[in-house]
Amino acid sequence: MVKFIKFLIAAACATYNGMPFAQCLHDGGTIQKRKFEAVGLQFVGPKSDKNFVVVIGFELIRKGKAGDIAKLIEDCAQHTLGKSIASVSNSVCSDAAAMAVANDDEVFPGGVTSEL
Repeated sequence: MVKFIKFLIAAACATYNGMPFAQCLHDGGTIQKRKFEAVGLQFVGPKSDKNFVVVIGFELIRKGKAGDIAKLIEDCAQHTLGKSIASVSNSVCSDAAAMAVANDDEVFPGGVTSEL
């Protein structure tokens, strides 16, 4: 599955001339008293009218501060995509509790513009 995601992302990067084309989605949750973060991308596929939503990570949260979650998102992108999250996404969708993560300038220069 990771090979297909990398293929899809590479095709989208080529189609959109290297410009960020996706929206990053992330949210935390608890499973059996342990905190996890789900990270995904949503975008319109290259040469299609299909909307793709792909998971690029589902990680145990070891540290829960905003900067730690921002680093977790970046690590997921590097591992799964081989690219920085900012190179494929210039916007983030999260709930209000995660706004500090979305506004972390190290991951998303300039932050975000809205929240759900």
